[in-house]
Amino acid sequence: MAHVAKCQACRFDRCVLMGMDPLVLLQFRSMDTEKIMLEFAERKFNLMRNCIVSEEILKEKKLQDLLYVESNAKIIRNSSECPEAVLAGLSIKDLIKTQNNELSNARKYMDITNFLLKNEIKSGFKGQMTGMFYFTKIGIFLSIELAKTFPIFKQLSYNTQESLVRHVSLINSYLTDTYYSYELKSDKVMFASKWCTKLNPEKIPKEMAKCSTESALMNPIWKVELTKEEFVLIKALIYSNSAIGDIELCDKKLLQKESEHYSKILLQHLQLKMGIMPGAKRFAEILAYMNTLLKVSHQARETLVLINYILKFSNEQSPFFDSVLYI
Repeated sequence: MAHVAKCQACRFDRCVLMGMDPLVLLQFRSMDTEKIMLEFAERKFNLMRNCIVSEEILKEKKLQDLLYVESNAKIIRNSSECPEAVLAGLSIKDLIKTQNNELSNARKYMDITNFLLKNEIKSGFKGQMTGMFYFTKIGIFLSIELAKTFPIFKQLSYNTQESLVRHVSLINSYLTDTYYSYELKSDKVMFASKWCTKLNPEKIPKEMAKCSTESALMNPIWKVELTKEEFVLIKALIYSNSAIGDIELCDKKLLQKESEHYSKILLQHLQLKMGIMPGAKRFAEILAYMNTLLKVSHQARETLVLINYILKFSNEQSPFFDSVLYI
C-alpha cells in the first residue's frame, strides 16, 4: 500500500505545481481554511525549490490558465446581468487603463442566469438587431477584459494595446459566439440563454438582404469541430498576432515570440493527444480555420457597420463599441 500512497502523493504534487486551487476542493465546516492555505503554500514553495519544473508542466499550466479565464468569461456571458462598464459611457482607453478586470468578479454572476432583458427585445428587424448589438457589445467588452489577462499585454505600449484591442476584440467575440453555438449543436449563432435572431426575410431591408454572414461564421467551425482546448489556444494566437493592427516595431517582436510560444503549446497538445503526424495535420487544419475566421470576421464587421448606419443606433453608452466597429 505504501507505493499506492506515494503514487497519489506524486499526482497531488503535480497538481500543486500546475496551480491547483485548494479552496475548490470539498471542505467541511470544521476545517481551518487559513491553516490549509498556509500548509499548501509551504508545500508548493518546497516543491518549486527542490524540483525542476519541466517545460511540459509550464506549457500545460498555461493551457489550464487559459481554460480557467475562459470559464470566468463564459459565466459573465451567460448571465442576464449586464456588466456596469458596458453601458457606463467608457471609452476603449478607459477599459484598457483601468486596473479592475470584470473577469475576477465572475462569481457574482453565477446565479444570475434567468435571462430577461430590462427592455424586452422586440420583434421585427430593428428589434432583433437591437438584441444582437446588445450581446455583441458584451462580447467585445469581455474580449477586452480577456486581453488584459495576458502577461504580454502589460508589456506593450499603449498605442499597440489600443490597436490590438480594436482589431481583435470583434474577431474573438465572433469566435466565442460561434464556438458556444457549436457546443450547443446549433447551426445558428446563439447568445446568452440560447437567444438568436429571428428575422422574417420579408422585413429585412433590401440593402441587407445579401449581407448575412451567419452561415459563413458557423459552417467552418462545424467542419473543424474544435475542442475547448483548441478554442482557447486559437484565442491566444489571435491576441498575439503581430500582423493585425498598427503594432509598434518593438512590440511586434514581443508578440511574435508570444505567438510562437502558443503555437508550440497547441502543437504539443495535439501531438500528445493524437500522435506526431496526426497532431501536425490537425495543427494545420486549425491554422487554416483561424485564417478563415479572420476573413469572415472582416465581412461580418462590414455588415455590422452597414446595420448601424441603416438603423442609426446610438452607442453613447458604449463608446468603446464604436472604436472597435470603425477601424
